[in-house]
Amino acid sequence: MGQGALLGLAAAGAALVFWLATAPAASVMVQRSVVSHTSGWPAAGRTTVQLVSELGVPALLVLLIAGGATRRTGSGAWVRVAAGVAATLSAYLVSELLKTVVDQPRPCHRAMALRSLVTCPPDGDWSFPSNHATLAAGLAVAAVAVAPRLWVLALPVAAMVALSRVALGVHYPHDVLAGAMIGTVTVAATYLILGRFPAGGLRRTFPARPSGRGSPQ
Repeated sequence: MGQGALLGLAAAGAALVFWLATAPAASVMVQRSVVSHTSGWPAAGRTTVQLVSELGVPALLVLLIAGGATRRTGSGAWVRVAAGVAATLSAYLVSELLKTVVDQPRPCHRAMALRSLVTCPPDGDWSFPSNHATLAAGLAVAAVAVAPRLWVLALPVAAMVALSRVALGVHYPHDVLAGAMIGTVTVAATYLILGRFPAGGLRRTFPARPSGRGSPQ
């Protein structure tokens, strides 16, 4: 992927984040509808959502490290693991910076908001974008870059983390969408710049092993 494509990816991501920050009306309606249902869940259901919210990100980190451990020696997997962790932390810093710029109160601080399922973070702990979604998406992309077959676990877990933040009543849908976009774009761009992401197809980054029939002389 060339420099122009990378710039286009970054611009598209920035445009989407800006739009999400400035047009949240529909998102507010969705959030209220979701919480109106989840607030009536039994204790076991609420506890499950909380566990997904708090343990999903650590689980993705473990999955990323496990993916590195399964790659063959000399494949550069640990370089990709380290790059993924660093890029995810960078995405987190971007998310934190945007929080101070947008200053959007959490739904549980809104006067007309429905009650959240967990203790609402203190005033000043802004809602947009979602740090949990940022970290989850970044680690999921990193896990897939290290071991592509992990997508079947990494992507659903990242999605569940994002959804859990809305279900708990501490984020709007546009918060988690923006966070996921920040994590995805930051980590993907990092791998593409380093040349360690399957930009031209998985076979380019993870070439097939010899079949054992011998190669032509």
